[in-house]
This record gives sequence, structure tokens and C-alpha cells, in this order.
Amino acid sequence: MPTISPSNRTTDKVSGLPQRRRRWASGLLVLGGLSLAASQVVQPRGDGDVFALSLAEHSTAWTAWGLLIMASGMLQLPAVVVFRSSVITGRGARLTAVGATLTFVALVALFAFGAEHASLATLVGSTPVAPEVLTAFERLDAAPSLGITAILGLFGFHLGWTLLLAGLGRAGRVPAPLAVVGCAAIFLSLFGALLGSSVR
Repeated sequence: MPTISPSNRTTDKVSGLPQRRRRWASGLLVLGGLSLAASQVVQPRGDGDVFALSLAEHSTAWTAWGLLIMASGMLQLPAVVVFRSSVITGRGARLTAVGATLTFVALVALFAFGAEHASLATLVGSTPVAPEVLTAFERLDAAPSLGITAILGLFGFHLGWTLLLAGLGRAGRVPAPLAVVGCAAIFLSLFGALLGSSVR
């Protein structure tokens, strides 16, 4: 009969998760955060009002931005699932469930948003941009699906992670000071995200 090693059944007293799962989820979360931060570094800014021209002039940068956004979503999604599973009942369960659900949906939207931008950068090609492409982008700007994806990805991400951390803190799965600092950092980062989108 196979035996379970002590390292596999050791549970972290704070998070309530097996230590291996906690470390795995935390590592993915850190990598996802670094990927998201890197995307803000490579994203072109202040290139005028015509997005198609920005894509054509900075095709490589926009492709890298899209791929990094996709990577951030893929890395954070498993971490959200793991942290959600640590609070099923008791204090903070409902708040954790709402935050995890909203964050999960937002990360899927971010993945789709990044994939779309990476694909559009390839589609537009280099300058000069053909007039019919510019016309197509004017219609794309009015597409409701693009706006819904952007809103879910931007506001859902920041609100979802804030609620998730608050729920984990209330449940005692995350130290209260860490939850407060995390919520404040995510809330403040929303202003940076809005500033970045305004100077795209």
C-alpha cells in the first residue's frame, strides 16, 4: 500500500492549504504579477488617436504586450482556483466566492483582450496602413464585444482581486495586514491602468 510522505500532507496553518499547493499557487501568482508588470513596460504610449497606426508602427511591442497579458491570465487563473478552494464554508466564504468568480472571469477577459491585440498587430502589418484597414478599425472601435471585454478585464480584475483578498483575510487564510496592503495596492494600480489606457 503506497504511503503518503509528510511533505505531501503537511498543511499550512495560516492558509489552510497543503504547503506544496500553497507554494505552487503563490509562485504562479508572483509570475503572473511580474508578467502583468512587464506588459506595462513594453506597451507603447502616447501614439495618437489612431490605434491602427500605433499597431503598425509598434507591431513588435504590441505583440509582446498581448502575449504578456495572455501569460498573466494563464498564470493567475490556477492560483485563484487554489485560493478559492481554501475557503468553502465559514467566515469570509461568500466574499471569497464572489471575489474569486469575478477575478476568474476578468482573467479570462484579459486573456482574450491580449490575444486580440497580438492578432491585430499581425493583421495590420507595417506602415503605411491601407485605407480599408483604417475603416475596419473604426467599425471595430464601436464593437460592443470589445468594450465589454475591456471593462471586464480592467474593472473586474481590480475589484475581483480586492474582494478575494478581503475574503481570504476575513477567513484568516491571509494575514490581515497583508490583505489590507494587497487591497490598497490593487486599488491604487487601477489609476495607473486607467492612465495607461488614456494615453494609448
